[in-house]
Amino acid sequence: MIPCLTLVAFHAAAIDDLELDTHSLDQPESAHVDQINPAADDHSESHSNKPAAQPHPPAESHQDSSHPSSPKKISDINIATIKNPTPISHKVLTNANISVPISDNKTVLDMARFWEILAGAQNYRAEGELDKAQLLCVQLLETPTPEDINRLALLELSYILEDKNDYPAANQVLSQYIIYYNKADNISEVYLRQGNLLRKIGSVDLALGKFYAAMSSAMNFGENDSDRYRRIALLAQTEIADTQYEAGHFREAIELYRRILKQPHPDLNVEFIEYKLLKAMLPNSKPINIYNACQNYIQKFPYSEYSPEIMFIKATKLLEMNDDSQTMETVLDLLRRKPEDFLTTAEQLIPWQQKAGNLLANALYEKQDYLASRSIYQSLSNMDTNPNWVIPATYQFALCSERLNQIEDAIDAYMKILAIGHTLEKNQRNLQVRTLLEMTEFRLDQLNWLNEAHQKGRSLLDPSFPPGQFQSVNDDKNLNWLASVYSKMPDKTAARILVKMNPTDISGILSKMPSQRQSTLLRQISTQGDNGKSLAGAVAMTLGLPKQLAEIPVD
Repeated sequence: MIPCLTLVAFHAAAIDDLELDTHSLDQPESAHVDQINPAADDHSESHSNKPAAQPHPPAESHQDSSHPSSPKKISDINIATIKNPTPISHKVLTNANISVPISDNKTVLDMARFWEILAGAQNYRAEGELDKAQLLCVQLLETPTPEDINRLALLELSYILEDKNDYPAANQVLSQYIIYYNKADNISEVYLRQGNLLRKIGSVDLALGKFYAAMSSAMNFGENDSDRYRRIALLAQTEIADTQYEAGHFREAIELYRRILKQPHPDLNVEFIEYKLLKAMLPNSKPINIYNACQNYIQKFPYSEYSPEIMFIKATKLLEMNDDSQTMETVLDLLRRKPEDFLTTAEQLIPWQQKAGNLLANALYEKQDYLASRSIYQSLSNMDTNPNWVIPATYQFALCSERLNQIEDAIDAYMKILAIGHTLEKNQRNLQVRTLLEMTEFRLDQLNWLNEAHQKGRSLLDPSFPPGQFQSVNDDKNLNWLASVYSKMPDKTAARILVKMNPTDISGILSKMPSQRQSTLLRQISTQGDNGKSLAGAVAMTLGLPKQLAEIPVD
């Protein structure tokens, strides 16, 4: 009985919406059929354009491949072929009911086995058994088989190697395909896949060459394939633009994206192309031009999943142009939005809301608009429960409260920070959290004295006066921000906090400061006892400053 075998459809992972042309092997019933035994030398012929094949005994079943040896190097594969394969239609002439074999039955059995091995390789790849799949493909390629089997085995082998993240080897296999089958109908698609592989490797110029080759080879299509040509040309152009963008060639990318948008095509994702065009403009374009592009995008695609990011970019450009009222309006508009407004998820929307809110609150704080900044930090604190977000937001809220002389609110906020900090394991306390906890303790020391006097005076008038109540908070900062905070502190105050840290943390913060400020703080740290002196010396060495700098007396 000859089993009914189905060839699994290939998945061309690197080609957008294009399937490689696998061709049918069916031939007219009158086609000449040779008696072929792939295992015998005297029944096989080499392709006229290929080196003589090295005979390789075919496996009789999958049992031989269950424990594969190490796959051969791609460069060692010898591709073998035979002529005039038996039409696949002959396979249906024998079944469980008719056991009498037809003429050429041995060839039918051989052809069935070839397809079975190829389907087995595909199944192994689907199951993640990539070494077994690779071994079967190499076995097919080194056994005399019909050209169409070879073609499909080469393509399958390239998919397997790509799944193994062996991009150079996958590219090498496709190069062999192009050498042997450069007249194949799917050659343009192969060039596209090769371009994608080369881009992943980092060979930008070679990748661009392959994409241009895809367009050039597509020009050989007949008039009946004009739609296919336009699609391949469009695919290649988008890949070229993306490659230029990823390589940092933004001017070239902008020009290519604009050219693509001038060629209307029903399958073109205009929303995504315009998003990438706007991103390519960011490094070199003027703020007003980017602002106008953001405005146009939001008007054309108000519900796009990319609109939250575009609104954030718009706010940053308004801030650069010192348009405070428009910045405030844009950020507040983004903060009011819900996921359904953009057909997106909360996980995609909230980060952009946090970034926009933090951007505005920091800008207002720098402009000494503490009331508005305090209000935004309070809103931001309700967006997340992550301590790395909660602690910095609460700290900023507390600072604003101090500036507004809301001492009790500031103390409450600092106490919340300490309460959250005490619940964290040691490995959960990164540099920012550790620093903020230290600074919080220092601020509380200062404020508690003031508040104690205030409380005592008030309790004399109203003994029932209750203590402050607490509520939760959140936000995030970086080393630059920490350095700016310490730079604004009095020298002695900053040194008193820094001396409690380890040398690595101190070095990280001071590295973001000007050298003059580094020197001043190191000298102040060295005055904090023997520990401070050795600590200052170690930090100075780490920063590449003279160790003696920490020993210079403070003015």
